[in-house]
Amino acid sequence: TIKRVRLDDSVLSVAVALFCLFAPLLNQFSHFNKEIVNQTYESVLEVPVDIFVFFSMVIFAPIFEEIFFRGIIFSGLQKNYSTIWALIISSLLFGVLHVNIINSFILGLFWAWLYYKTNNITLCVISHSICNLLGFLLRAYVQDGKDTLGLDRGKDYSIIISIIMLLIASLLFFVLSKRLKKRIEEETVHTI
Repeated sequence: TIKRVRLDDSVLSVAVALFCLFAPLLNQFSHFNKEIVNQTYESVLEVPVDIFVFFSMVIFAPIFEEIFFRGIIFSGLQKNYSTIWALIISSLLFGVLHVNIINSFILGLFWAWLYYKTNNITLCVISHSICNLLGFLLRAYVQDGKDTLGLDRGKDYSIIISIIMLLIASLLFFVLSKRLKKRIEEETVHTI
């Protein structure tokens, strides 16, 4: 459903997604072997960063994926199964179709939950697009011959960094959850 999006919801949902997206440990897991993952990343980096890649990655992919995974798959599963199973199955499918399965599963779970709570696919698309935009910018940065922002130096601290990032994501998720719950209760009172 396309609805008006509140700025505070957008900021919180983007922040939760970004802290999950960039948690170093979550990016370590893939259902592909390491050689295939490295080949995939190398082939992705070989494609020039241009306006077509920008629109594909930042505009079209998030719109298509959110409509498909949340609007069609999640909603369809929810008609036949419990909401929990619909969240898990649609998120697993989303994760399997991406290289980093754990990270993508968690993001898919978050965006499915967000869609379930708000019945607003636009909020999911915005959050997804911002994540892809940062991936696009990082890709452009690396293609420009720069290192990956010193990320290799941070590998020694990846567990600590991941714990901190996931704690922050959890805190932001808690705040977003409370705000949405309060808003739903207020809307219910106003309709009575």
